[in-house]
Amino acid sequence: MKRVLTDNPDGTVVVKRTKKEVTNSAVLAYIRDNGFGEPTPPLTPALQADVFRQHYYDKQELMDFCHDKGISTTGLKEDLNKRIEIYLRTGQKIVVKPVPRSSIPDSQGGLRLDKRVVNYKSDSKTRAFFERHLPGFTGFSALVQKQIKQRLADGEVFTYGEAIEMHNQFMRDKQSGRLTTVAHDSCQYNQFFMDYKADEGQKLHSNKDAWMLVRNSAGPKTYRRYQGRIAEIRQILSVGEVQQETETDKPLTCPDVI
Repeated sequence: MKRVLTDNPDGTVVVKRTKKEVTNSAVLAYIRDNGFGEPTPPLTPALQADVFRQHYYDKQELMDFCHDKGISTTGLKEDLNKRIEIYLRTGQKIVVKPVPRSSIPDSQGGLRLDKRVVNYKSDSKTRAFFERHLPGFTGFSALVQKQIKQRLADGEVFTYGEAIEMHNQFMRDKQSGRLTTVAHDSCQYNQFFMDYKADEGQKLHSNKDAWMLVRNSAGPKTYRRYQGRIAEIRQILSVGEVQQETETDKPLTCPDVI
């Protein structure tokens, strides 16, 4: 539903709440009333660093903040979080000078297991190389991609054969159940989604409502922490959908709208 502006007979302007606004309101009220801390606050220079680290912000939000404050916007989401935390604690603006690298992708000269990873690109030739050595390969996990990028940024020397072993180790850990948490900030949603879908009781439901609760609350963004509350929050949201028309019949006065 779109946001609707209407005129009252007395000349005041009112705005009817959309379905999304009603849903968000229900989620935020649930967070406040059920021990999950305060909902996610706006990202501003006045935000306390400890509060910032308790909450989840999209990468675009982090990049916009960094750009506005003159902080480097390059790197992973984890890198942006660290720079913003330093800024909120000390006022220091971290500026990272880009490391010059060859613009020629490794795949252009052909790939081998013993070839050093210098300029990794996930192009068609690179994917075909991994598919030949990894049956059923559909792409690296976010964790493995992070490992590759971090090792390149640190100047480590490693080969495409070692990149394949990173993938194999990830798959072994996943199958053995040792991948229970995400080690960095870049993949919290991905990990939550995988754990959510692995739960037999949730396979027929969308994870969007569940993630809305997790994203907007303080603390660890893990499925296990919220597992017992998912059904409850979904029921609250379904009631909110039924009541949505009633809510929009009680519009909020908006005198500042022209």
